[in-house]
Order: sequence, then structure tokens, then C-alpha cells
Amino acid sequence: MKLIYTIILSFMLLGVSSSLKAQETLDVSTMKKSQILKLTYNQLTDLSLEDLMTLADKMGVSTDELL
Repeated sequence: MKLIYTIILSFMLLGVSSSLKAQETLDVSTMKKSQILKLTYNQLTDLSLEDLMTLADKMGVSTDELL
């Protein structure tokens, strides 16, 4: 019985964590340079390569320089 409760609790926590992660996504297509400059290193490293390249293009730098 404890095993069933543990499994259910694990799935619930997994669902909550994934929904919180989804709320943290950034819309890089509408970001301005001032917003890009305020991003932290962790936020930049969490982005997909495509999003990171989009931000680098907007700033006129390479992805390495952006990080």
C-alpha cells in the first residue's frame, strides 16, 4: 500500500515540476535588447540552441559572447 502511495506521489510531483518549468519559458522572438541584457547565465543556458542563436543575432554577437 505504501508503494502505491509513493508511486502516486512521485507522479504528482513530476507533474508539478514540469508545469512549473513550462511557466518559466521565455518568448525570445519578442524580447528587446534591454530584456536580453537582464537574463542571467542560468536562464541563457536553459534555452535551446535555436533560441540562444536568435538572441545572439538580435544582440549582434556570437553565442559564445552572449554566454
